Amino acid sequence: MLRSMICLAAALAWLPNANAAGAGKAKAAEQAGVPATSERLLMGLPDGWKLGFKGANKRYILLEYLPAGETVQNWTSLIAVQAFYKLGGKDPKLMINAVAQAAKNYCSKVYYTHPLHEVENGYSTEVITQFCAKNTKTGKGEIASYKIIAGKDRMYLIRKAWQVPPMAGKQAVRDNVERVRPDMRYLARIRLCDLHDDAHACPADMGEKGGAAK
Repeated sequence: MLRSMICLAAALAWLPNANAAGAGKAKAAEQAGVPATSERLLMGLPDGWKLGFKGANKRYILLEYLPAGETVQNWTSLIAVQAFYKLGGKDPKLMINAVAQAAKNYCSKVYYTHPLHEVENGYSTEVITQFCAKNTKTGKGEIASYKIIAGKDRMYLIRKAWQVPPMAGKQAVRDNVERVRPDMRYLARIRLCDLHDDAHACPADMGEKGGAAK
């Protein structure tokens, strides 16, 4: 079961709102190098999951969610959300290439599913799953499904990951395919919208603050 829809703006306390009440947050965000946007990332969390980490710099916002009882230092499953400020409007395939390049630094071997391209609510998206046979930093295998959404103002990267025993070869990857199917369904429900653009309309009951649709 998933909680009611949440949005990235609501999850980050310093992210600016579009109304006057958010002026203080907007100023703090500007000082932190976080540019304002009317885009809202709509996503649900599995029951019992919580925010484990949040941070921002001049390049991106990062949120990491975990099941109750787990931490970012000790986890079995994780949902990470990044919003990159300067990549708005770029081809989401660029992010897939960046993910693949980064994996070379910590995966003993890595395998991928074929990327899936869709246009959702007017935004270009890519979905791909990565099988890291063994993370050389943790000694564990990792399976991560990614959804990249190319917003007008930002590019959004959502990662749903699992830690598993080290995987040996493509057969081990095939043995874990069933684990990925629920993650793909989860990612398919994540949407981006824009409070001020009818071409990327948000739910009708979402106000200026970007509050969740119940």
